[in-house]
Amino acid sequence: MIKPVIALFLAYQLVVDAQCTGCWIGTSGPCKQSSGVCWASNNNRCPQGTDFCGTPATPGPSSTPLPGSDCLDCFFPSSGKCKAPHDGVCHAEMPGNPENDNCPPDTTRCYPIIPEPTNPPLPGSDCLDCSSLSSGKCKAPHDGVCHAEMPGNPENDNCPPGTNRCYPQTLAPVTPAPVTPAPTPATEVIFTEDFTENPGNFGDVKINGNGELLIKKKKKATTSNKDIRVYSEVQFSFDYSTDSRTSENLKVGYKFKGHPWKDTDFIPAEERVTGNVFIAIPDNSRKLKFRFKGDGNTRNDIWRIDNVSVTGTVK
Repeated sequence: MIKPVIALFLAYQLVVDAQCTGCWIGTSGPCKQSSGVCWASNNNRCPQGTDFCGTPATPGPSSTPLPGSDCLDCFFPSSGKCKAPHDGVCHAEMPGNPENDNCPPDTTRCYPIIPEPTNPPLPGSDCLDCSSLSSGKCKAPHDGVCHAEMPGNPENDNCPPGTNRCYPQTLAPVTPAPVTPAPTPATEVIFTEDFTENPGNFGDVKINGNGELLIKKKKKATTSNKDIRVYSEVQFSFDYSTDSRTSENLKVGYKFKGHPWKDTDFIPAEERVTGNVFIAIPDNSRKLKFRFKGDGNTRNDIWRIDNVSVTGTVK
């Protein structure tokens, strides 16, 4: 940093050394008119209509310097980013003095650095740190000049060629329309049978000591007509097991009123298993019967049935 006294001395010495030559007879000084008359400086400045005979000052840039640049028009030969307003002497920064923007006391930073905002700008905001007094949402990376948007140029996010959008718009996520799940059809119990009472839904039938319906040889057990007009489908479910010597199938059937029986065969099973028959209900059907029927010829063909459940899916 150049001290003010030294700077003033150097500036005075420069003026003294910069005396004009070829002055009109009887005149002298560092400032000269086009007529050749020379003049003294006033506070190191030439009078109006005269030119300084020394090296002309370097012209300043045509645009405003970027934030953080060195000061202009410093008292010769000082330089720096901070200037004393009372004498124009420029000084270097003084790190560790944040109270004065890291400049020495009694000086001011010529081109303050614009601090980044605490919170990042919102998408679509104008650019920061634009040069040459420019502004806009798009910035040229090679010179820092900011530009307005250029609608109709989606390939470059609607910014002019050679620029980039500083804070791109965040596209809102596409929220799919809510899908309303199809209502689950209601299921109702039409009847159940555990053969604890006799007669039950299958009439007066043979029941063993374990509370199971017994079907031997070609015996059968049939229900009365059940009202199924409000259902689109009926499920006929039951548990069954067979004797180890049973070789024939159990026929499980159903019959719409006015139609023949339709049977499904279930193979022998010594361990209890669950059987199911699904019945689609035609339109205008009103009544339905259910039946178990043996298909054996010997006394060893025995089927044990329990936990009968008939449910319907409501239309």
